[in-house]
Order: sequence, then structure tokens, then C-alpha cells
Amino acid sequence: MKLGSTSAIRCPERGCPQGSVSGPIFWNIIINDLLSKLNNLACCEIIAFADDILVCSQGRDISETFLHAQEALNFASDWSKSFKLEFNPDKTRFMAIEKRNVCYDAFQLFLDGTPLTMVKQMKYLGVLLDTKFSWKQHLSYISEKCDKLQRGLNRIARNTFGINFNVHSLIYKQGIEPFILYGSRVWGEALKRKMNSKYLRRTQRRILLRVICGYRTISYDSVYAISGFPPIDITILHNIAFRENLFASSISNYDCIISPFLSLILQRGMPSILFNLVTRAQKISLLFAILMAVKLMEELVSHLLCSGGVLNPRTFNLEFVMNAQFL
Repeated sequence: MKLGSTSAIRCPERGCPQGSVSGPIFWNIIINDLLSKLNNLACCEIIAFADDILVCSQGRDISETFLHAQEALNFASDWSKSFKLEFNPDKTRFMAIEKRNVCYDAFQLFLDGTPLTMVKQMKYLGVLLDTKFSWKQHLSYISEKCDKLQRGLNRIARNTFGINFNVHSLIYKQGIEPFILYGSRVWGEALKRKMNSKYLRRTQRRILLRVICGYRTISYDSVYAISGFPPIDITILHNIAFRENLFASSISNYDCIISPFLSLILQRGMPSILFNLVTRAQKISLLFAILMAVKLMEELVSHLLCSGGVLNPRTFNLEFVMNAQFL
């Protein structure tokens, strides 16, 4: 601790308190200094989530790539010593994106003089990255986790007893499917390969058989038809395409008109919106629907005020507009 020209050093003997309210704020302040300085290094990109830091390095050849990575490690090591936040070399790994006819055995990275372990796959924020970005290891990881969930369902339900179809469907929709879809915007394109899509469908089928209380002889198509859930690869690819189209567009690209039933509009306090979309209306997000509703309500209010119309506060609810602006 340093106060003015006076400083005192004391080594803690019982560890540091965890879970403090101000801890995350102080951590963000101190780690921001490292991230901003690492971003200034050549050919290095930094990705950080809480205390999990990922350094991406690139170069014209292998030697230059490893040189940039070593420079980043040396800088991070010096920074950590100056702030007394030393990194653990035993928990630090590096992975090289492989190319054909290239050997990486002759190259090594060091942190504080300790050689780092080179791995073929790396788990970052719950997604398994491999050296070729084939995503096979991640799909295998998903399958293993889903098998554990399936065994848990087997303990509480079988084909002849246990929870009913509605509860099973709720567990799948709210618990299992979101787990499978996690990070699918990153690895979802791998499902365009027939082998990967088949592997994931097999995993989904085993779970859906428990949902519908069916037997193993039921075909894939029958399982999807009875359960009401589409194949998981189709769901993922559709979500990716829809999000790309949604982010590439804006509200002005949609043709929206106000319903002619003005009395109904004033009673409900919000306009009825008709969509002219390439996709179906129910596929649009709730946020877009609210934004378009707010926009049309503002136009309606402006039109009535400009034309000398009178708004009745009892029938026209403006609270919806005020609340929607804070989304």
C-alpha cells in the first residue's frame, strides 16, 4: 500500500476475500490497462471475458507468427510482475491453426521462462476450438453432455411411467436445446457437412425418444413429427441465416401500415401492424415489433397534432411509448 511518499508492504497469510462488491470494478480497471497496451502490438488481437484472456497472433509465416506471440507473452509477463498479478504458466496453453505439410514441433512459446504446452484443442467460454476448425470435438462434447442429461431423464421417466409429454417437451425446449444451440453462430456452419449433421441428429434423436416415450425402432422422421421439434441442424442453420438477414436490415426495410380500425387502435393504445416480409411475421423479434410500433405511434400522434386533432388521455395510452424507449 502506498499513500503519498509513505509505503508499506505486507504479505497476506490467509488469502484474499472473494465475492466483494467492488472487486469486478477494480478488476476491469486494472485489466483494461493490459488489454489496451496489448492491442497496440503488431499482428495481435486480444479477446477477454472476465479473467479469461485470449491472445490471437498472426504473421506472414510460422516464424513471424510465433515471434509476435512471444512478444505478447513477454509484455504480459512484465506487466503482471509490475502489478503483482503474475499469470500461471501451468494453466496457459497455446494452439496453432494447422495447415497442410507444416510441422510445429520445432517452435515453442515461453511464459516467465516456463515452456507452454501446445494442445490440439482448446476450450474457450464453453466452446471447443480445434486446430482445423472442424468442430468435431465440440460436437462430441455436446453429445457427451446430452447423454448425461438423457441418463438423468431415464431416472425419472420411462416409456410406461414418469413425467408426461408436456413436461418432457418443456425440459427439452428450455434446458437441452439452448445448451445445444450455445455458440452455434460460431460453429453452426460445420453442420453443412453431412457427417456433422448426422452426428448431431443422432444425439437429438436419443433425447426426443425419451420425450415422446418411444422405442428405438422409431425412424428419425417419425420422431421429429411426433415430438413437434425439427432437426437440430436445420434449426441452427435457419437461426444463423435469419440473424444475418436481421442484422443486415433495418426497420425502414419493412413495409408497415396502420390498421384502418382507428377506434380499436385508440382503445388498445398501440397500432395494429401488418408486415410485408420475405419471412413469416412471427419470425420477427419482439424488439423489432416494439420499435416499429413506437415509430408508428409517434407518426400517428404527430399527424393528429398537426391536423388539429385532439388526443384523449383516457383512450390513448402513451405509457407504452415511454416504456419502450428505455429498451
